[in-house]
Amino acid sequence: MSEAQRKDLCKELEKHPCLWETCGPEYKNKPRRSRTLDELCQKLNISPSCLKKQLHSLRTALTREVKKETTEGQKLRWKFYTALSYMKDDVVRSLKAKEETEWTEEETEQLIEFYKQNDQLWNHHLTSYRDRNLRDLNFKKLCEILPNRSQDDVKKQWSSLKTIFYQELKREEDTKVSGAGTDTAYFSQWRYFKAMMFIKGSDDVDPAVTTLATADEKENER
Repeated sequence: MSEAQRKDLCKELEKHPCLWETCGPEYKNKPRRSRTLDELCQKLNISPSCLKKQLHSLRTALTREVKKETTEGQKLRWKFYTALSYMKDDVVRSLKAKEETEWTEEETEQLIEFYKQNDQLWNHHLTSYRDRNLRDLNFKKLCEILPNRSQDDVKKQWSSLKTIFYQELKREEDTKVSGAGTDTAYFSQWRYFKAMMFIKGSDDVDPAVTTLATADEKENER
């Protein structure tokens, strides 16, 4: 889109908050949003995909500018900032909501340390790993340590940490297997990589399951 077209889009979007006001009552009304999107596409003579792309681009840029203004006190020079000023309140609310849901470094470190000290939560080689009552008790204690986090929050964050850890670990080990030199070998710079090292190998197949599988194979061979 040309700069003139983008200016026209900024003016038109102000009339249709259902397309951008994420905290508004009509934003989740998909039929309404779909109709409005089609009407705006016809008026501006652009495709729905182009309009969505431009809306996303404009909002992303505005969010970046709002962050600069609120956290760094920078003077804003982006040419569409004034034209999109009607979106600012919604962007600020969204940023605040995101900030409230994001885990702080301190919370993440507390979570990792708790798991490290309570290996029955992650080490399936332990008999206590299958003790649901003990797991529930541990999660209750953890939520007391992290009062702003629910049990679901804790599980999701732990799952995310594990995923990142194993991705980083695989990248490191792959470069070792490939025989890469020191200059080209990959060494994880992820903040929590060393702290998570205690779970290395914990995602291996449960020995009990392996034993059962082997027994079944032998039975089938007979």
